[in-house]
Formats: sequence, C-alpha cells, structure tokens
Amino acid sequence: MHTRIVFPMCGLLCLLFFCPPRLQAQDWQWGIRGGSVNLLQHTWNNIYDLEFDPAGNVYLLGPVGAGGLEVDGHPLNAFSTVGIGASTDILLSSFSAGGQYRWSKVIGVSNGEESFDIEVSSSGNITIAGRFGDQGPQHFDQDTTTPSDEYRRLFLVQYDSSGQLNWIRRPESDTLTSYSNQNQLLRSMSHWHEVDASGTVHWLCYLTPGSLPASGNPIDTAGFYVIRYNPQGQITGRLRLDLESPRFAKLYFDDHGGGNFQYDPQRQRYYIAGTHWRRFDVDTLLVNGDTLQGNMFLLAYNATNGSLIWKKNQGTTFLMDFLLGPQGNIYVTGSASTFQGGDTLFDNLIFQPPTIHPFWKPYSAPYLLKYDPAGNLLWHQFGSGGGFSYALALNGREIALSGKADGLVFQGGMDTLPEHNASTLHGNAFIARFDRQSGQPLG
Repeated sequence: MHTRIVFPMCGLLCLLFFCPPRLQAQDWQWGIRGGSVNLLQHTWNNIYDLEFDPAGNVYLLGPVGAGGLEVDGHPLNAFSTVGIGASTDILLSSFSAGGQYRWSKVIGVSNGEESFDIEVSSSGNITIAGRFGDQGPQHFDQDTTTPSDEYRRLFLVQYDSSGQLNWIRRPESDTLTSYSNQNQLLRSMSHWHEVDASGTVHWLCYLTPGSLPASGNPIDTAGFYVIRYNPQGQITGRLRLDLESPRFAKLYFDDHGGGNFQYDPQRQRYYIAGTHWRRFDVDTLLVNGDTLQGNMFLLAYNATNGSLIWKKNQGTTFLMDFLLGPQGNIYVTGSASTFQGGDTLFDNLIFQPPTIHPFWKPYSAPYLLKYDPAGNLLWHQFGSGGGFSYALALNGREIALSGKADGLVFQGGMDTLPEHNASTLHGNAFIARFDRQSGQPLG
C-alpha cells in the first residue's frame, strides 16, 4: 500500500512518531531531525513520501540543499549548489521501527533534480524514480557517478533494505549529445511508480522517441507510457496510455498539487489522479481525444491495452491524494475552493462553503469521496471549516486523512478543532478517521 505524507517544513525536515494512533492522550516515542541550511525556498527540506518495509523499518524521501546537510546528527555529502540560487538534491533515509538511524543516500547533480515517491516491495527492496535537472556528472550517492557528458535525465534506482545498490535503469536514448536536441516543451518526464505484490515495478513516464533503445521495442512516438520491470530490473513490457499533452508533458500531480498513480492487479487497471493547472489555457491534457476542462481529474485505464475505461474531470478543486481499497473502491481527498460561493466536484457534487466567522471566510475546505470500481459515488464528506487535506491512509475498516484546518467538523461527527484565530491566522494539524463502509467520522 502506498502512503504519501508531506511535511511542509522550512529549513529542516522532521519525522515524528506517536503511539497509540489516536488524537487524544498520545505518548511521545521518538523524533528525528535533519536537513540543510541553504538559502532555499520554503518548499524544500520537506518530506515528500514515507514508507515501511515488512520489518517495520522506515524510509523517507524528499528534497534537501547542500549546505550543512545532516540527518539525526550524521553529516552527509551533497552535490547541489549552495547560495541564494541554490539547487536541491534527493535524500533517501532509513530508520528502524524504534527510531535508530540506519543509512542515507543522496542523489544529485549541480543543478537540481526531483523525485516524489518511494515504493517498498514485499522482499524489502526500495525503489525510487526521478529526474535530473541537468547533465552529469550525476551522483547516486557514493555508489556510482555518470560521466560529465551524460544527458539522460530519467532514472529508476533500487536499493536493498541495508542500503546496497541493486540496479539503476535509464530509459532514454543513450545517444543524446545535448539538452538542446530535446524539445524543451515535450521532454521526457518521470511521474509516479508502483510496485505490485510480485515485485514488478510499474513506472509512469512521458517518453520521447528513441527511448528504451535496448528493449527490443523502442519508443517511436512521444507519449505517456507505463514501463514494467521485473524485480531484477529487466523490462517485461511497456504500455502507451490514451493520454496526450500537445504542449507540456508534465502532469501536475506531484509537487504541483498532489495526486497519485495506482495499479489494480485484480481488475488490470491503472488509475491516475491529480490537479491539472492548464496554465494560460495552453498546457492542456487530452484524454480519448477530449481536453480535460476542470482542474481535478481521475482517470481509469485498461492495463493491458492502455485504453480509457472512465474519467472524471471537473471544478477548480485541488485533488491531493487517492488510494485503492481492498475491494477496488477508490478514496479521493483534497481541498474544495470557497471562491464565488462554492465549487463543483466530480459528478456535479456541490460544495458550499461554511460560515465560521462573521469577518473571515475560508478559501478552501477538506473533502473525502468514495467511489466504487465503476466510478459511482458511494459517499462523501465535507469539512465544515477552512483548511486543506493532503494525504490518505487505510487501516482495517478505517480510512484516515491528514491536513491542516480551522474549526473543523465533519457531518455525523462530534469532534472539532479549535475555531479560527483571527489574530494569528494559524491552522491546526489534524488526522480525521472515518469508517470505510459508511463514511461515519470516528474521531
């Protein structure tokens, strides 16, 4: 199961664990502190994703700067630039279930890179996918470094549980001689990846012609593809999806508004969801020949031929995360807009903003939706206070969402967060738990 967690921290990244998992009377167990002291924007030194292996070890992933980089008191070598125009590296760190530091990997080049998700297999192997922002030398920690004339950007790298490098895969053509021979508006991009129960990796990318040259079936048409690798890193297939980007290849479902990519092996489906900005109404996405009109989208694809099964696309809302349940049901969360009196979500579901203070009106509020595999809405929940929802997690009969909010109440529940404080404008961090079957708030 994929669990996406984002901690928007400025200057330092922190990992905190509490037990038992309830909002009341939590006992402190342990905390980890780390990061860099670069002059970076607030969006850096975050944790983008967090996963656990079968032994309970913790793995976290996020962007960091190079200045004074350390995790839990362990100094780390970085590769990006330091200063006002500083770039970032990718940090992968591991801790035991008890909070003991295990190991870290720093992946980087002089001009930045990005990676948004970790996947951990049932055998404990850790896979991350990403994209370098500049040519080599590109560093995979101290394990390997590419030559300075390396122009391939995309990478998929796997480590074992102890931090030993298993393999690296680079899907782009190995004949690239510069970045200038790549269309800057339609260049290869890495998005999300999934690892199924067999250890097969499903990697969603935008690939340009000439990619996968050694696969026996190289890419001849630019588009969105899912590449499949077996646990040993060998290509077992690739699939083009019915999804087009006439001008800009980057799907805005990573750091630009959240989202997720999931594989349903029982129904042989891929699901893609997120927020699409349509900047200046020219960065469009075409699905089944039709332009996506709304900001938020949820797409279901046949995993055998790449055809569209169904789609949902509507509203000005942010879609931050979605998860598949054990029966193939789909849970979606994000933040509904309160501008112009409300917002319309999928299936013409109307959100009307609450009034929680006579002199202050929230500009967004969290929502949680549940759909069946056919795309039918089963239930929905709207928060009655202002705020944001960022991530989902499943546990038995419960579904939980986390975020920040003011004066939060969900329909059918009695728990509240403190009302909005007009003097501080601070939101409160929250975890809200619901019954998966009924949507009833649990606490």
